[in-house]
Amino acid sequence: MRQQIIQQAVRLLAEGVEIDYFAAKNKAAKKLGYRGQQDLPSNSEIENELKKYLSIFYAETHPAVIREKRSEALSAMRYFEQFEPRLVGAVLEGTATENSPIEIQLFVDSLKDVTFFLMDKKIPYEMSERQIRVSKRESKQIPVIYFSAGDNDIALSVFPYKEIKQKHLSPVSGLPEQRASIKKVQQLLSE
Repeated sequence: MRQQIIQQAVRLLAEGVEIDYFAAKNKAAKKLGYRGQQDLPSNSEIENELKKYLSIFYAETHPAVIREKRSEALSAMRYFEQFEPRLVGAVLEGTATENSPIEIQLFVDSLKDVTFFLMDKKIPYEMSERQIRVSKRESKQIPVIYFSAGDNDIALSVFPYKEIKQKHLSPVSGLPEQRASIKKVQQLLSE
């Protein structure tokens, strides 16, 4: 059952039906008639299988999707350069699909600096919050700003500037989250 849940969740993610691992595995479990929560596959298991799936079934198109997403991410990061942007998530990891949002972390002394910047540039946005894991035992809420740029959805997670060197835990692996600066994204695009 566990392997069937993984396979179904991977299909949902690869086809863009779901963009969140937790939602994909819960939807897959429900579809397969599994009602428990304890023995669901980990996000890491799903990510590993998703990488394999994309490399097999989307071998011809997926590299172009990642390149386009990273290129758009680089443009957005340059636009928000004053806020020390860092690319994170599926676009950086190479598991993004056409429907995946571009996730960027910003580091700034005040959230108002970012919202005033967006208002000044007349960029419509929505605000929300996301829970992130600071350590295995500690979580906190952070503000997230959502907006669209062309065909891409962008999620800006806003952190206090003093946390720029602190790596939070990845929602997928539970390990310190990988982040990429503008320079690193440029390098990825030149490979």
